Amino acid sequence: MNDTHLEDRPLFDFTLQFQDGKRECLSSTLPCTVGRSLENPIRIRSWRVSKVHARFFQLAEGVYVEDFGSVSGTCLNQIRISRAGPLQARDEIVIGSCKIRVSQSASILKKDTEPSLHSSLAGLDHTTTSPIPGDHHNSNSCLVESVQDSNKERTHFPSMDRVSSIHLHQDLIERLRLALFQGLDLRKQDITGMSGNDLRQFARQLMNDIVQIEFTEVPTDEMELLINSMLDEVFGFGLIEPLLSDPGVNEIMVNRFDQVFVERHGLLLPHPLRFSSESSLRTVIDRMLQSAGKRVDESSPIADARLADGSRVNAVVPPIALHGASLTIRKFPERRMPLEGMVKQQVMSQETCDDLKQAVLNKQSILISGGTGTGKTTLLNALMSAIPPSERLITIEDSAELRLPVSTNHVSLEARPSNAEGQGQVTIRDLVKNALRMRPDRIVVGECRGPEALDMLSAMNTGHEGSMATLHANSPRDAMSRLETLVMMGQHGLPSAAIREQIASAIDVIVQLKRMRSGKRVISSIACITGIESGMLQLQTVFEHSETVSEQ
Repeated sequence: MNDTHLEDRPLFDFTLQFQDGKRECLSSTLPCTVGRSLENPIRIRSWRVSKVHARFFQLAEGVYVEDFGSVSGTCLNQIRISRAGPLQARDEIVIGSCKIRVSQSASILKKDTEPSLHSSLAGLDHTTTSPIPGDHHNSNSCLVESVQDSNKERTHFPSMDRVSSIHLHQDLIERLRLALFQGLDLRKQDITGMSGNDLRQFARQLMNDIVQIEFTEVPTDEMELLINSMLDEVFGFGLIEPLLSDPGVNEIMVNRFDQVFVERHGLLLPHPLRFSSESSLRTVIDRMLQSAGKRVDESSPIADARLADGSRVNAVVPPIALHGASLTIRKFPERRMPLEGMVKQQVMSQETCDDLKQAVLNKQSILISGGTGTGKTTLLNALMSAIPPSERLITIEDSAELRLPVSTNHVSLEARPSNAEGQGQVTIRDLVKNALRMRPDRIVVGECRGPEALDMLSAMNTGHEGSMATLHANSPRDAMSRLETLVMMGQHGLPSAAIREQIASAIDVIVQLKRMRSGKRVISSIACITGIESGMLQLQTVFEHSETVSEQ
């Protein structure tokens, strides 16, 4: 390449914003690399940046950015990418703790009002690109790890810096862990009587003393992140801890060790969290299950558990999980949401809220129907608060999620799976039968999904009016059909006419929940069972939600 051709290539302006507030502007032609070594036109002096970390290059469509397989990664608009473009004028690239913006004439960079990540990914050439001289990474990794439409709400992940620090310095975390264990051994202090919080505080104080002497090469703020990570790994659930403590995250889905999604405000979004290996993820799964007295392995590859804070855990491992272990955590709020809170979140109107309260006070039996993640348990929790405190309440669940004040006349029962020898199983149906001997005024079944439906209807028809349950169905009519099917599972040969008479006598109100495409959860309809005509259950819709433009 001759000098004349180099002079014809346009210059691009790069604006670098560092974590300490310093700002640096420089110009370079493309392609140009970014890294901490001297040969990079854009040099970032940080231990979190690789020697040759990423590069900017130009194609016919515009300017692209490509990561060279770095450990801490390259993020575009807070989403970790391998290769993406064409960049727009307001796109923000984060490498290490440095934010980079690229600017040039409108013919090179599109100057739209909103940044976009996915505009031309479909047309991106996926052939092998020429490696940068001296770079040992394979630069043909051009699969974008995650894509988010620019029209969707931007989601801020406060643990981004923490994630990249942890991945980049796993060896340093191992040194910290070893130093902690050695320090505990040298002090000869009895820690068997300490609570979890006391032991964690004692370990933190010990680590603060150690790092002042042995780990002076790492900045204080970065060392604080690494210490927190190490303590989470020793005393908690490792990289999952920041997501468990984030109140904005409702559900955590680990598809495999290097792919994590979260549900935030009803939307499923990719998260930059990455486990270092399959064994690291399995360690976290084993620790979660051990706290609940359960295990998972090849002979028993599926496990359900509940954490101390009430979060529900499901783990699936090979051989039935083909791409490695998978972990799903459904979080529940520490405080029960009242009906008034659901009105504020526009789940229902104030008029609907008053009608449901009155239905509970009138001891009308209520069935809450909806799909997965529509908020059935949240609504059931809220409706239970309207039950008069003078009444005795028995709640029955597969995994305890319902919460009532301790002062109420309430007994909570939870089903139990069989042990490794196949003994000791206690089903929902067993608990419903036993609840009838406990002098309940009302019985609440957390989720009806088996033959216990027959016993639940029998209870509602024998003096336990005002009982409640949830059911998976897409509409009130579907809920009736599914409830009839579940009753048949409990009693073979029972005529359909008899089952429908039981349903019509037991159930008064069906509340249907729906999650809109925007992620918002609403009560979509309320129906009442008016009787049986020509052998069919008759439903009267008393409320139906009209979808607004913002919910679509």
